[in-house]
Amino acid sequence: MPKSLFESDQPKYNIINITNYLCELTRNQYGILISQQLRKDIVDDVLKHYKLHVETYSVPVNGIDPYKFISWIGLNLYDRTLNEYPEKISDGILKSTIIVMNRTLVEEGRLLPKYYLRKLFDMVKNDYSGKEHLGLGKNGLYLVFRSASLCQLEETKYTIDSKDIENK
Repeated sequence: MPKSLFESDQPKYNIINITNYLCELTRNQYGILISQQLRKDIVDDVLKHYKLHVETYSVPVNGIDPYKFISWIGLNLYDRTLNEYPEKISDGILKSTIIVMNRTLVEEGRLLPKYYLRKLFDMVKNDYSGKEHLGLGKNGLYLVFRSASLCQLEETKYTIDSKDIENK
């Protein structure tokens, strides 16, 4: 067994599959065709970002987190198309990204309400329109869905002590 997933082809295959799925959904939903070259560039960029993320946060790599990849792939595509294509195209990519992330939640028996999906869309757009202070970012988008996927559904009331959110 390799020492890390980076010594195998597994992350690359997952990133390629998620990229193709997201691009095909975008084509089917919005009629937007993403070139093979752009797909390849996205895969390369996401692999570089993933390695940097693991090194920066000392994250143990023992599996593939689809929310991380979907967020990074989708927002990388969004960023690359934002200034080169009409807004309708980049918005379609962003919407597809959020749809795929929510579908993944549904597969886990969870769901974000439509209102929050729209709010996420607006907040991500803020990051790219000079309103970063009202934005979310690719790591924020990832964390929203990853957190939702980890929630226990049977608990509806809880309290949070300030000690629960302090750095340790």
